[in-house]
Amino acid sequence: MLVCHGNLIRYLVCRALGLGKYAWCGLGSAHCGMTVMRIMANGAVVLDSYNDTGHLPVRLRTMT
Repeated sequence: MLVCHGNLIRYLVCRALGLGKYAWCGLGSAHCGMTVMRIMANGAVVLDSYNDTGHLPVRLRTMT
């Protein structure tokens, strides 16, 4: 488990998926959004969820 700030999460997701080094600039980031990635035994990366805020009441969901 890694807990970090939205900018770092966006950067790490893009790098893990092999996207360009500035692709993270185009992604949104919500407060308390959860991102889940899995690294498979063969080295493949699976993005299960990105910036998921379904655990929050609607009134607390924000985007930055």
